[in-house]
Amino acid sequence: MALQDPIDPETNNEPLHGEAAVDQGGRFLPWFRNWLERKRLQIGEIISGVNRNAANIVQLETDYQAADGAISTAYIAADAVVAANAESANATLSTTLTAAYVAADSAVESNANLYTDAQILTEQGVRASADSAIASDVTTLTARVGGSEASLIKNAFFQEEFSGTAAPPEWPSWLNGLGTWTARTFGDGYGYQITGAAGVETGNIQNVTVSAGKKYLISGEIRRTGGTLAGAGVFVAWRNSGGSAFATDQIVFATEADTSGVISASPDGPTRWEKEVTAPTGAVTASLYPMTHYSSFGSIAVENSMVWRECNLAPLTNAQAQSTVNAASIVTNATAIATETSARAAADTTLTASVNGVSATVTTQGTAIADIEGNLSAAYAVIVDANGRIASLRLLSDGTTATAELLADLIYMGDDTVFEDTQNSFVTETGGNRYRYGGPFGASDDLLQWFGPDSVAQGSETRTNGFFAFGTDGKVYYGTAELTTGDPLTVTTSLDQSTYVGSVSPQVTASVTITASGGTSPYTYAWTKVTGDTFTVTSPTAASTTFSTSADNQTDGEQAIYRCTVTDDDGNKASIDVGVLAIYIAPP
Repeated sequence: MALQDPIDPETNNEPLHGEAAVDQGGRFLPWFRNWLERKRLQIGEIISGVNRNAANIVQLETDYQAADGAISTAYIAADAVVAANAESANATLSTTLTAAYVAADSAVESNANLYTDAQILTEQGVRASADSAIASDVTTLTARVGGSEASLIKNAFFQEEFSGTAAPPEWPSWLNGLGTWTARTFGDGYGYQITGAAGVETGNIQNVTVSAGKKYLISGEIRRTGGTLAGAGVFVAWRNSGGSAFATDQIVFATEADTSGVISASPDGPTRWEKEVTAPTGAVTASLYPMTHYSSFGSIAVENSMVWRECNLAPLTNAQAQSTVNAASIVTNATAIATETSARAAADTTLTASVNGVSATVTTQGTAIADIEGNLSAAYAVIVDANGRIASLRLLSDGTTATAELLADLIYMGDDTVFEDTQNSFVTETGGNRYRYGGPFGASDDLLQWFGPDSVAQGSETRTNGFFAFGTDGKVYYGTAELTTGDPLTVTTSLDQSTYVGSVSPQVTASVTITASGGTSPYTYAWTKVTGDTFTVTSPTAASTTFSTSADNQTDGEQAIYRCTVTDDDGNKASIDVGVLAIYIAPP
């Protein structure tokens, strides 16, 4: 149906006259009545147009109903065509998708090791209750080059859904390998949450086909949720054609560096390990185990819990393989906790770069603690580590004592002075001489200070090969001479004569003791005969001794003079003589 022409009311915007609209009797004047009449006609035309448009709308509704019937008929016909050809269409679609998957899989395999990965993971949380408030902010920035995206492992990232407590798809239980499918706290996706009970072996397994001599990348990524990583890791058993395991590789989480170059049994946030291995000669298959608790990896005495985010065995081509993954990361952990009785704030940052098995890290750690009892502590540390060589500065205060700790192989203190940590001493060399103090140091580790020519090798200093030396025993040397107090060495004796009279044989005299003073201790003692009969000296190198004889002389007895010579530590000597007499009286 054709629509009627829409109305187009005449517009008349004639303004009102300026003169009066009514006469003295209150009646409208002619000019005003004419103006109102023209307006009435225009309004009438508008009302008529509205009526015509209402009829048009009714006609439109009729036309739409007719069109809807035609469209319904067309849909029914089309649905019949689709239903008739559904089986053929599905078969064609399956063939197309299969071809696409094969092509994609080939592309992934040929480029298995070419990828660049970067991610920023951030977690923030605030929790408050009646007696405590906790705020935390954890940020992990990671960039990685190399490695492999290809995988021999099915469900390597534990993304396939399962319900309840069970083994994840493609990962049957090796021992006690049952857990839950859970959303990841960091990043997108899901993971496999599992607990290793105290003293219980816990793990899963997947078997794959491998090629002997080919390089592979073992990778494991977890998030610790309880306990430590003691006993956790990834284990690979290489098996021959008979199915027997004859070689193994492994990653032990608690004792091996992660891809950030950090070794920790209690890491926070997602933690990843990677290791390149070669399938040994004779390997046909491999068994890959994500071990939550494995006694060969360490003690399993304490319960642990973790979310497995990845367990993978990926092939590397010889051209693409690297000895290790190159990695760089920035990890920042900041935590503030306040309770009714204490407040604690901590911030740790670790910068890590790793290439070909070696790594460099810069770590800063800061904590501040205060409790309601007035106990305070604060600490700040900067630690740099390049391939195991560590330098650090630690500042500590417990509110009573403040300590600064400085650790390094060499501490620079100017162009001429360094601190060396082999014997913990400061060394200044200038003008052909060396001044060294600290220690103990030197050839015998018996010096606290030394000054002498720098031609004497550092570490070969002695008390007498320099100009000045101060020993650990408090002695001072100038050149080859010891500086002494000047007191002469003197000796005294407890007995002028050591005597025995009696009928016992052999006859043993009374004990005599020599006392030394002055000089430099320690002292040495030596007893020798001066004159007379010969006696046996019981302790010939001691300060105290007795004398004995078996001569059984009943007339004059046995008589002699023995001398004790005392030598001090500087070689000074002093001596004293003691008479010895033994008279034998025969029994009746």
